[in-house]
Amino acid sequence: KQWYQRRVAITAGKIDVKEEVRARNKQEFIPNWFSADVKTGMLTICLDESDCYSAWVCVKDDLDGNNDNKINYGGLIIQALLQNWVCTGAPNDPTEQECRALYSKQCALPPHTPFALIEGSDGCGRTLFRIRVDETGNPNDSRILDELIPGWVYDLRVKNEMPKFTKIAFYIEPYAEDPPPKSREGRLSANDFLAISKVIEYVGDKILGPQEGPNPVAHEILIFCNKQKLEPHMDLRTVKHTIWKSGSDLRLMYLVS
Repeated sequence: KQWYQRRVAITAGKIDVKEEVRARNKQEFIPNWFSADVKTGMLTICLDESDCYSAWVCVKDDLDGNNDNKINYGGLIIQALLQNWVCTGAPNDPTEQECRALYSKQCALPPHTPFALIEGSDGCGRTLFRIRVDETGNPNDSRILDELIPGWVYDLRVKNEMPKFTKIAFYIEPYAEDPPPKSREGRLSANDFLAISKVIEYVGDKILGPQEGPNPVAHEILIFCNKQKLEPHMDLRTVKHTIWKSGSDLRLMYLVS
């Protein structure tokens, strides 16, 4: 909530507004992690085990000044919905209060927000329990939640077990206008939100290696996909879905200028 209340004043002088907007609106692909419908006459957001935890993002500038903070959108919503719930069978973890405070700061829902536990997928099925966020701390309602909360929610909310990162397989090769067919050698795997800037660092450290001599020359390393130069802030997930556009392993090329 506090993120959206922040305001940044920038003095840019005389600029082309359209070009400035284009430069600041960076393309980023986020996997589908919820579904929405209006079957009940109001907007309903459905969280399902199959994709709720698929949207990991790397926050570049959070409130604590951490430049590499990883958050999961679905996990934030689950924690916010159940922020007042005290599971009677949960172990006495002294760090739980700290975790709950952190999630509350990152994502807070209005106390009157209603939600339901539904047996089925995509919000279609038998409703097991309806409750509001501010009611989850009531002893009677907490006991009902103890019995009905599914395991994939329990593991996150009570055990603080974060979902696994999604991996993307890719190759990194020297730039060529007509690249040869790729082999299985040199196949890499990384978190799908890995930034291209990290790939640039990998090329410099692991492939090119440190430069020798008294006066090493600084070179610029550029990364390409389908002959399109990639911006350092882009991540592998965005490149795969918006530029590579293929189900096969992602293929990247580097050029040293």
